[in-house]
Amino acid sequence: MQEFIDNLKDAVEIFEEIEMSDDTDFKSVHDWDSIALISIMASISSNYYITLTAEEILESKTVSDLWNLVQTKKEELI
Repeated sequence: MQEFIDNLKDAVEIFEEIEMSDDTDFKSVHDWDSIALISIMASISSNYYITLTAEEILESKTVSDLWNLVQTKKEELI
């Protein structure tokens, strides 16, 4: 999980300065916007080789929810 959080922080500038954990509501971070959303999509695509839609990301509330979505998508590919 920490590697996933580190990847998110590297990809999304507004996440760099905050403490993030698995229960962080990433969409409530100050300055959350469509650029952050697209950055998450790109990071997940390049790091985990899966595609998430904007809707799928927006349905996730916490970092853990997002991680679980990534894991489910990866399992679907196997």
